Amino acid sequence: MAEISKTALRTLTIMEILNDAEKSLSLEELTQLVGANKTSVFRSLKTLEEKGFVAQNSETNKYYITLKLVTMANKIISRLDFRSIAKPHMRDIAKESGLSIHLSIQEGTDSVIIDKVDYKEKIKISFALGRRSPIYCTASGKSLLAFLPPEKTRAILDKIEWKQYTPTTITSQVEMLAELQTIRQAEYSVDREEHNPGIMCVAAPIRNHQGEVKAALSLTGFAEKLNAIGIEALSKLVKEKTHQISLEMGHQD
Repeated sequence: MAEISKTALRTLTIMEILNDAEKSLSLEELTQLVGANKTSVFRSLKTLEEKGFVAQNSETNKYYITLKLVTMANKIISRLDFRSIAKPHMRDIAKESGLSIHLSIQEGTDSVIIDKVDYKEKIKISFALGRRSPIYCTASGKSLLAFLPPEKTRAILDKIEWKQYTPTTITSQVEMLAELQTIRQAEYSVDREEHNPGIMCVAAPIRNHQGEVKAALSLTGFAEKLNAIGIEALSKLVKEKTHQISLEMGHQD
């Protein structure tokens, strides 16, 4: 810890606070939240402003985070090879199922959407790129969790702040461990309206050449439509596609 730069740590903390805030913040507010002296916080803010990560409202003098991080994140996402491999399969499955398709990765206790294909319907379910959702109440998140090494799964579960989004949300580690065991046996996962009322998803994992789960592919739509098609049929479809993607990434069964 002694080797960690206090200045760098303070600057990154400011970025995190501004990113999580729902409004612009004044220097005084940031000083209080960071827990450092006003002069040090001001210097970090000016550094961030100089590099384009933070801007200041000329009327209120309050600070807000810019879209530069989004630009950087998009460059990182574009370098993830499995996006280009998965894309044609995502288009195929969207056409075949009539549902929106999302490609997600695990980041901390969230699943993050990094690519998507929308089926061309007037009324559809589509989530934005970069959307973060709690890993424990989404189909993609549960597929990502289920196939991690047990110690990593436990470490993530220990950090989760369980929240009941809907009547079907799983809200305990014991229940989630049982759910993950079922997912491992079935090799697919289902979001039974656990995060958003009326919306269901079916997902399966994508593996790299070493057999590690690096992403998950999910089919998303209104619960009524998914139930009409049938979870068994949809699970078979998504498993076939993720298997093909995994093979193209070099994974051998």
